[in-house]
Amino acid sequence: MSLLTERNRDIAGGLLLALIGAGAAARTGATLGIGSLADMGPGFFPIVLSICLSLCGLAIALPAWLARTDAGETRRIDVRALLCIALSVSVLLVLVAGLGDVRTRIPTLALLAVGLGLLSWAIFILGLRMPLAAFNF
Repeated sequence: MSLLTERNRDIAGGLLLALIGAGAAARTGATLGIGSLADMGPGFFPIVLSICLSLCGLAIALPAWLARTDAGETRRIDVRALLCIALSVSVLLVLVAGLGDVRTRIPTLALLAVGLGLLSWAIFILGLRMPLAAFNF
């Protein structure tokens, strides 16, 4: 487990948002035509959103960067919870990748729904010990 102050957390989060926005803007600019204000191309709106995301990230990081350092509270990051949540989202993406197919049958969907419910129960209640009432009828 690592310790982060609120100041460092704001700096890291803001810079991450700015980096994601800049990467999305660069990728969109390289692959889609931007056009002009009079004749907008398919990449115009994604570029504008990416720039707004970068500016919001900088608006979060800059005040924290310029603030004076003091002995503020430290917060622990639960790495196990973070990894379990990332793993559950990854498993969800793998399991539902084929659901866009028209030939998906009702028993397959029912099995997937039950499996995802049980997987969520196992991850969040058993694995992370979250105080949630499962199957409380």
